[in-house]
Amino acid sequence: HGVWISTSHGTVTQVGPMRSVTDVEQRGRVVGRAADSGGKPCFGVWKPSGHRVWKTCDARLTTFSPAGHRVVGTGPVKNRFGDIHRITLYDDTGHRLASYTAKSRSAITNVSWEYATHALAEVFQPSGPCPGACRGHWAVVRLGVDGSAELATPVVKGVVDFRPYLLPLT
Repeated sequence: HGVWISTSHGTVTQVGPMRSVTDVEQRGRVVGRAADSGGKPCFGVWKPSGHRVWKTCDARLTTFSPAGHRVVGTGPVKNRFGDIHRITLYDDTGHRLASYTAKSRSAITNVSWEYATHALAEVFQPSGPCPGACRGHWAVVRLGVDGSAELATPVVKGVVDFRPYLLPLT
């Protein structure tokens, strides 16, 4: 099994084995879901030739950095909204560069690369219990491959169903 990818030049190649693709970088390397291991979903990075470079079952690999030298991983799913509570940044060999965990009751709703050295994460922190309209605070946090973390935007009040900040979807 594998997936078919097409370059901007129209070359079509089967890459795999993998179950699905989450991103393709400029040189044709692919991030995707590999075969599960012990019932746990696994993800990997493949060369255009179909050779798997590395694999992890600890995170859902989502996207390459702009130059394709780093990969962001998310997981596991934390709550019924599908939010995540951990972000891991990897180099192109699968070495873990940095890992971030959301504070208790917080949720990371999306993550996207800003530069080769930083990713941005949308974070929601509820003000109290969330049985109905969940109110709280939103911010975008800048996460560095060096382990740094800082606010990239002001913290604003809001509700969980309306995101005042919108990063590109990954």
